[in-house]
Amino acid sequence: MNAEPRTYIIRIPPGTALLNLNHRNHHMKRHQLTQVIKSAAIWQAKAQRIPRLEHVQVHGLLHAPDKRHRDPGNWALTQKAAIDGLVSAGVLADDHAGIVDDRGIQLGEPGRVLAYSLVITEVPAAAATDSTGGN
Repeated sequence: MNAEPRTYIIRIPPGTALLNLNHRNHHMKRHQLTQVIKSAAIWQAKAQRIPRLEHVQVHGLLHAPDKRHRDPGNWALTQKAAIDGLVSAGVLADDHAGIVDDRGIQLGEPGRVLAYSLVITEVPAAAATDSTGGN
């Protein structure tokens, strides 16, 4: 039995346009951006050979190029697209609350350009059942 849960980090390539709730993109532009983020997450998951995970806890890290005040929650659509990529890659069976415990987005280490990372931590089945209120 593994004592330490496995953790993986999906890094969307720096400079990739991210989805922000404050941007009022046309639906086709939003779809295009979603597909780029989703594809990057699929590629990263396959490159890292992330196995099928039954229950996970995720949180996003927004890497900003400066110290301006930001509301990291505005990038929730970016996080959703990255998680959808994990489903498409076969890492997750689905993205509902019984499988994914989404802890939101925080500011991460600064970078040269705006970037986003998704941290995925495997949760043992017993702990997942306890945290989601299952039987």
